[in-house]
Amino acid sequence: MIYTYTLNPSIDYVMHVDAIQFGATNRSTSEIYKIGGKGINVSVVLNNLAIKNRASGFLGGFSGNFIDSELKKYQHIENDFVHTELPTRINIKIKQDVETEINGSGAAIPEDAIEALWQQIRNLPDDAFVVLSGSLAKGVPESIYIDICQYLKSRNIGFVVDTASATLLDIAKLGPVLIKPNREELEAFYNSEFADDQALIAAGKRLHADGAQHVIISLGGKGSMLICEQGIYRATVPKGTLVDSVGAGDSMIAGFVYGFTIGMSAVESFRYAAAAGSATAYSRDLATKDAINTLKDDIEIVQL
Repeated sequence: MIYTYTLNPSIDYVMHVDAIQFGATNRSTSEIYKIGGKGINVSVVLNNLAIKNRASGFLGGFSGNFIDSELKKYQHIENDFVHTELPTRINIKIKQDVETEINGSGAAIPEDAIEALWQQIRNLPDDAFVVLSGSLAKGVPESIYIDICQYLKSRNIGFVVDTASATLLDIAKLGPVLIKPNREELEAFYNSEFADDQALIAAGKRLHADGAQHVIISLGGKGSMLICEQGIYRATVPKGTLVDSVGAGDSMIAGFVYGFTIGMSAVESFRYAAAAGSATAYSRDLATKDAINTLKDDIEIVQL
């Protein structure tokens, strides 16, 4: 089974407004609540692909209860979140001509909840496949992803990590099945601006040489690249209209994990990753199986 971990989930309160006047009362034209968190997004897309998975991490308070209730809507997701007393964070997303975000800082996770999460990880079966994704809540040790990956490696359990933290450089050395930095993250990791694709490829090859089995570099509207043992590949972006890019990167992770865990080649798994990312970007919701299958054949993959 696939196990996803979201250590800093959220509720995204999305409000649409015509205009904002600071210092005055403003009213929205519409609003929706969305459950958020990168690992949760991965779980939802896997669910949409009819892949059974177990979602875990930290939830708390009334906002955590809301996320619990929303997860019950997905038949292929088993909810195994560790619960705390204090509320899970709430992010405000204000949409007008431009999008303004106010992300909640959230409550600190107590030590007993962190130990409960570790107990889950120690109890993973040998055939588990783990996805660690997103930022860390307050109170969670900065080294936790590295610590978990070291443990998973000691048991030969496959794992994927998606984080903007520079710890990804150390995680690469532990042999993850996949990491997925974007251009901005790579430039921050290496404290350098990449002038062209060759510089990006060189950075990706360095991560692969360090130990990452597959490195996907997402380039937004310019597609994505895969560096792996079989070679270096680039995927085009299928035709479509950008609606909302939130969750597109998480959908890429889910698409690749879907392909990889059912026995597809790295290149075909990459195709599903690219299709899933675009399917989410072209929708107000996360990618569905039909949308992914519609787009995947429109994606051209070339070996560089």
